[in-house]
Formats: sequence, C-alpha cells, structure tokens
Amino acid sequence: MKILNAMTAPCGADRSCEDCPNGYCPLRITKDKDMTVVSDFSYKPETADGIAIDIGTTTIAAVRYENGHAIAADSVINCQRRWGADVISRILASTSGASDELRSAVRGQVSGLIQALGGAGKRTVIAGNTAMISLYMGWDCTGLGRYPFTAYKTDTVYDGQLIIPGAVSGFIGGDITSGLYMCGFDKNEAVNMYIDIGTNSEMVIGNKHGILCTSAAAGPAFEGGRISCGTGAIPGAIWSVSLRDKGVKTIGGKEPTGLCGTGLIELIYELLQAGYIDKTGLLCDEYSEGFALTEDIVLYQRDIRELQTAKGAIRAGMELLMDEYGSDDIENIYIAGGFGKWLDIDKACGIGLLPDRCRDKYRIVGNGSLGGAVKVLEKGIDGIEHIRSVAKDFPLAEKSDFSELFLKYMEF
Repeated sequence: MKILNAMTAPCGADRSCEDCPNGYCPLRITKDKDMTVVSDFSYKPETADGIAIDIGTTTIAAVRYENGHAIAADSVINCQRRWGADVISRILASTSGASDELRSAVRGQVSGLIQALGGAGKRTVIAGNTAMISLYMGWDCTGLGRYPFTAYKTDTVYDGQLIIPGAVSGFIGGDITSGLYMCGFDKNEAVNMYIDIGTNSEMVIGNKHGILCTSAAAGPAFEGGRISCGTGAIPGAIWSVSLRDKGVKTIGGKEPTGLCGTGLIELIYELLQAGYIDKTGLLCDEYSEGFALTEDIVLYQRDIRELQTAKGAIRAGMELLMDEYGSDDIENIYIAGGFGKWLDIDKACGIGLLPDRCRDKYRIVGNGSLGGAVKVLEKGIDGIEHIRSVAKDFPLAEKSDFSELFLKYMEF
C-alpha cells in the first residue's frame, strides 16, 4: 500500500508545528520521531472514500482513501499524555474538571490530521477504545473509573459526515468492534478469536451467531513498563533475540536502547531453552544477579516476574473464554495491534503466553481498529451493529477459577 506523508499545518502557517513555540496548542500535530506507529492492517479495500482514524491511548493514526487507494496517511502522539500516559489517569483528570480540556485537545489533533490529509468535508470514521471515545465526545467518564467500569454511552455516533463505531462495554470498545468487523466476525459461520495484547488485553471468541468478549488486566510489561531495561516500540528497541547466534534485532536497525514487549518474550524464551531459567521463572545461580544481554541491558529476576504476571492473566483469560464459549474448534486466532506486529508466534507459544495447540491458527492482522474504520468507509456500519447485537461481555473478575488458572499459567 503506497502511503504519502502529508505535513500541511492546520493553522495554514508556512512552517510546521515542530517549529512552533506553542507546545500546548490543541491543534498541534507535532510528530514524535521516536515513536513507531503501527498503521498497517490486513484489510484491502476496493472502493473506500474518506478518512479513517484510530484514536489510541498513545498515538492517533489517520489514512485518507480515494476510490480504494490510500493517498495520504499521518500520525501524531496523543497530546492527552500530558494528563497521564495511561487511561485511568486521564479518566481521573476528566472527572476532576479537565473534561473540556481533554476533549478540545484530542479534537484539535483529529481536526489537524484531517486538514493535513486534505480531507476536510470528507466522510470520516473514527474508532477508539471506550475511554478515548468518551474523552473525545466529552461524555461523563465517572463509570469508567470504578468497578464495574460502565460507560456513559456505547452507542454508535452519527454526526453528519462523521461515524464513530459503537462499543460493547466499558472494556470492549469501538476499536475492538472495528477489528472484529475487519476480520469478518459479522459474516463468519466458523468460530474465530481476536486478541489485542496490551496493558488491558481484549480477547474475543465467536461467529456471526454469538460472540463472547473479555478483558484481562495484564499490566504494562508487554509495552516495556515496569521492566528494568524496558522501552516502548521506538527505534532501537530490541524486538528479537537469539542467544545461539549472539544477536539482537532492533526497530529501525538502530543501536539497542532496551527491550520492548516482544524482545522481552524472545529473551525469556531463549533463557528457558538454554536452561538459565526454570519453569517457575527462577534464574539459575550463575545469573542470580541478572542476565546481561548487552553492557547496558540487563534482565533481572523482578523483570521475569512482571512478564509472568502479564502472561498468566492473558493465558488464563483465553482459556476461560474458550471454555465458556464451549468450543476449542477455532478456525483463526487474529493477533491485532502494535504488539502483534513484532511477535514471534513460536516463542510466544514456547513460554506459554499463547496455547501451543493452536500454533497453526494464529494470524497477524495489524491495526484492526484502523482497518475496521476503513471497512466502514467502504461497506457501511451495519456489520459492526450486527457484531454489537450478538456480543456479550464476559467479566473475568466474576470467575472463581480465574485466580487458580492465573497462577498455573504464570509458570513456563
């Protein structure tokens, strides 16, 4: 897919936002050159026209289509980060009086992207998780900040040329319903799964007749959080490790700066294969003070425990979801999002993050939220509305055997 970069400043100035001293301008579209944004996806439209946008917690990605051809794309760092890098911090800020500011900030960025791509007045589809869309719309976020985490609204939004796909619940937002739509859950008779791994990992199973959805609080390990040498998906992040070849691969081929989520998985897999970690996650005596991958990048025992906590939550959620749905006969398991882009399926199965019995069923699909928004441009919203009508939430917190499975799958 040929993507052209559009950098026209929304204010109409002759210089880009990078040169502008007003760092808090709500129309700012400054690009963070150190952030890798996953904006590719598996859906290939034939007749799509308009603008598709994915509002993510960290980044906002946009692409413009004309007659099925992507003619321009751009992305920015979500400037709501100044209220906090995570969703909960922004929800608290919103309920503490900053709702209008949060709304103006993200709306300014979205407007700036649309203008930068030459899409003013074009049909626009915006997908995002429940919190991001609630902040964009200025809806009351109080329910999203406390158990049972309910949304003020989950309906699809129609506003002139704008469509915002609806959610299933507070945890399963329009980014997931869009991803399911991209993958054909509204039409398929066969049972499929869809997984978006992150701090809150969404997991879905079903077909056009019925869909079960859940979310597991995995923590930030897969995004480099709470890992001593962890980093996000930035140039220089190690995403692949081979101890046998004594080599690492980094995003952009840059000098290693740390381990991103997939690099962490690969390193731990390699240490397991070498016998330096046992099945409980304990480092052998030789490396009890930490394993130095490079002079500056060291994996400590506490980092392994963070990974085990994350994988235990996700794997337990997957197993409970499949058991509740009553089918292990799955045609495809779609892995979506930025994490999936770099994921080595064999090594993920090797540490027990993903079920090994499903090894031949995994499919990497990229940014499902953005891909689903593009599909709405082309085929309309009916498919998403059907998905929402047959989807049910499956709260893991209410399952008495979750804790038992969580502890089981913490082991390698």
